[in-house]
Amino acid sequence: MAHGQKENIALWGKTNQSSVYKTSNPDWALDGLLNTYTHTNPETNPWWRVDLLKVYRVNRVTIINRPDLGHRINGAVIRIGNFLDIYSNTICGVISTLASGATATFSCGGMVGRYMVVNIPGDQRILSIAEAGVYGYLAGNRAIGGATIQSSTSVDWVAERAVDGNRGLQQLYTGCSSTLNEADPWWRLDLHDVYRVSKVVVTNRNDCCAEQINGAEIRIGNSLENNGINNPICAVIPAIPAGESYSYSCDGLDGRYVIIYVPGDRKILALCEVEVYGYLADNLAVAGAAIQSSTSVDRFAEKAIDRGLQQLYTGCSSTLNEADPWWRLDLHDVYRVNKVVVTNRKDCCAEQINGAEIRIGNSLENNGINNPICAVIPAIPAGESYSYSCDGMEGRYVIIHISGDMKILTLCEVKVYGEENVALWGKTTQSSTYGGSDPEWALDGLLHTWTHTNSETNPWWRVDLLKVYKVNRVTIINRPNLGYRINGAVIRIGNFLDIYSNNICGVISTLASGATATFSCGGMEGRYMVVHIPGDQKMLSIVEAGVYGYLAGNRAIGGATIQSSTSADWVAEKAVDGNRGLQQLYTGCSSTLNEADPWWRLDLHDVYRVNEVVVSNRKDCCAEQINGAEIRIGNSLENNGINNPICAVIPAIPAGESYSYSCDGLDGRYVIIHIPGDWKILALCEVEVYGYLAENLAVAGAAIQSSTSVDWFAEKAIDRGLQQLYTGCSSTLNEADPWWRLDLSHIYRVSKAVVTNRKDCCAEQINGAEIRIGNSLEKNGISNPICAVIPAIPAGESYSYSCDGMEGRYVNLIIPGDMKILTLCEVKVYGEGPCLKRSFVKLLFRSSKDLTDSTMRENVLKQLGSALADRGITDVTLRWSQTPKQEVKQNTDKR
Repeated sequence: MAHGQKENIALWGKTNQSSVYKTSNPDWALDGLLNTYTHTNPETNPWWRVDLLKVYRVNRVTIINRPDLGHRINGAVIRIGNFLDIYSNTICGVISTLASGATATFSCGGMVGRYMVVNIPGDQRILSIAEAGVYGYLAGNRAIGGATIQSSTSVDWVAERAVDGNRGLQQLYTGCSSTLNEADPWWRLDLHDVYRVSKVVVTNRNDCCAEQINGAEIRIGNSLENNGINNPICAVIPAIPAGESYSYSCDGLDGRYVIIYVPGDRKILALCEVEVYGYLADNLAVAGAAIQSSTSVDRFAEKAIDRGLQQLYTGCSSTLNEADPWWRLDLHDVYRVNKVVVTNRKDCCAEQINGAEIRIGNSLENNGINNPICAVIPAIPAGESYSYSCDGMEGRYVIIHISGDMKILTLCEVKVYGEENVALWGKTTQSSTYGGSDPEWALDGLLHTWTHTNSETNPWWRVDLLKVYKVNRVTIINRPNLGYRINGAVIRIGNFLDIYSNNICGVISTLASGATATFSCGGMEGRYMVVHIPGDQKMLSIVEAGVYGYLAGNRAIGGATIQSSTSADWVAEKAVDGNRGLQQLYTGCSSTLNEADPWWRLDLHDVYRVNEVVVSNRKDCCAEQINGAEIRIGNSLENNGINNPICAVIPAIPAGESYSYSCDGLDGRYVIIHIPGDWKILALCEVEVYGYLAENLAVAGAAIQSSTSVDWFAEKAIDRGLQQLYTGCSSTLNEADPWWRLDLSHIYRVSKAVVTNRKDCCAEQINGAEIRIGNSLEKNGISNPICAVIPAIPAGESYSYSCDGMEGRYVNLIIPGDMKILTLCEVKVYGEGPCLKRSFVKLLFRSSKDLTDSTMRENVLKQLGSALADRGITDVTLRWSQTPKQEVKQNTDKR
């Protein structure tokens, strides 16, 4: 579930102001205290600013005035924007008058900006702010600025109201879109470009009729066929409570159009807000090489792939006035092209593009003009960008040309979107090599080179994709002569170096010389793609091979599961067996007994940043048992993990269906699903977890060690690499109590440290090393609390040590004892933070000094700061929260 941002995002920002009166620091406007406030000097146009560090859509700003002399803030202007120049930002509101100690809220209507500034125009003005709040959400909603349409419109509930950027308007029906009561109503959003959509957030109406949204389908794609309803499905909305906003993960579906529709007769589709989050799909053109039939002045072919939408012809490519002008893009490899986007010139002569043909293929015959046609451009208005679907046509070359005499071809931008050959990043090998025909020749993009084995029994060629992919298809281009030799070859996908343990994707029964064959693998998972020919005295040659798919990212596979109880043989592991299909029968699901607060927990063995969790419900019966289940992500095992932060609540999942829940990058090692309440049963037929390893904090830190052996510097232990030889590791000299220390620059809550040992020799040198976490530099940090002791790490291995959220800025490794060497090939640190702490300390001073004097108070803070610095605590700001009160005590000691 996704809710509007309720947190004051200014708290994570950095503050500044035009001047500081005495010690009234700008961050006092964010300290949560009503008796402290910022204060500038009397000056012209004083200002206060908070840098939010990221661009937000700001819904509202709150200002709390100082408790006295509140009139000074009158006339202040609140601005939102992306500029350090105050007056370049947009005005959100003006404080005409605000009583002392009062709070004012200003609606900013989703203004976009990184900075919130308060300034008072005029001379000899003083600006004071007790507290400031900025409320909004990250500016990433791609729906804003899109074009909407719907199948019909009820009164004035127009389609645009679903993308007005304000979820709050769903409180009244007038802020929502709605169709009439009709068959199969639909609503469509045009994003104006192809995006890789990660999630869609839908807000339901609040006034009545919340059930109207039930069963709505979200579809993403590039087709307008059947009003876009034929595009691939992202999710089905079972229900959304009145006025709520629910998030649906789309797993990076590519598309220009987002469609929501409700199948069935007598249906109404009402939407109070639709938000779309994702990023532009990769434009393949920018890495290509462009050429054209001729060039007019300096309007080179390359200018059509410079990423810019050029307003004047000088930023566009252009041929001379000639017969059959053409422009060609070499993608350097064969791609399945989904679409081509062409931008026309804006200055004049827009009609010159009329009749241009877009062609895709692998041939350079007739300058590529003989390749298959993708589309014909009838016309593009001046300065506009039009998209043409190529439906996955395969080719290395994209050609645009105009047939006819006395024609000019001008292109201001050409973008090409398609599927990448993941084999290009892999490592190749083959059973044998004939005459220098290396295995990587199948990935060199050249049609006149090919791999070649010796004549042998069962020859094979293999590409290691280096990661596990879900493979959609494999393409093979045969050699231009003696092509019959590949007949009978078998294509396999899998995770095994033993060829026959992998799954068969396809068999090449026959393939003509120079021809291309495509084999659908249906999402087979594997790290290896292998081509082999069974039989004796066989030769295997491949001109080009392509593997197309996406990373297989279900982190649940390989995890460890446990549940609160087990019904019969419905063990916890059955929920991560990698097969959603087994939910057809109850025997493939996990299930607890009927009990209070049943739970199921997955240990990912590492801290992941979880994007989404997919849950499959049972199909045989009792689908309602899942209703109300909570998904939680975190690092704590307290209360069986149930106290971890919540990702989503499952309102319902239809029998046998799989629903996706966005977790917005929650960090955690554990995924917990539990149902609160008495007499509950928790049955799960499949749980999938998608995300990536949380950030290694060490790579941004600074390393130092007690001594250095030759060039084995401390920094080499945080260079991100697993070093096979000693030259890539840090190492001290042979000495007493050697140590290595990492400064994280801020205090973090450290969940674990991962240490990699050297591989070449001397693995036992690490034995007995201590890992310490803390904020002290006393004794070079060795006095900090201990996280773990390393008994031993095998040569070249990486071992993980849990630090259970220990807080500290410094990570130390030390080996106690004489004549020791500390060698580290990699240290990784994972945790949460920075931990920005504000502490209030009540002190009793035995002093004859007058601490009501500001100068004397400053001297005390300096002395306290020096004492903290001596103990290694330097990144700290000290200030008085209130003026000290003097107490005179009588000596009552009668001894």
